[in-house]
Amino acid sequence: MTGPWPPALLYPGDGGEDETLQEIGRTTVLGRVARPEEIAEAVLFLATSRASYITGTVLQAHGGQLAIG
Repeated sequence: MTGPWPPALLYPGDGGEDETLQEIGRTTVLGRVARPEEIAEAVLFLATSRASYITGTVLQAHGGQLAIG
């Protein structure tokens, strides 16, 4: 299985107006949650032949959240 991570940033709902999403966004280097199209681009890449040798891994699309710790 190969896919994007983390799911907490995959569903910003109404665009980040929700206080919980704003709080999550503050924990990233980019200061916001991911937009759906940003995650879609990562998924589309994984579906292309350019990603044909990528297997059994997780594409960490987290906006730098792990860098902050």
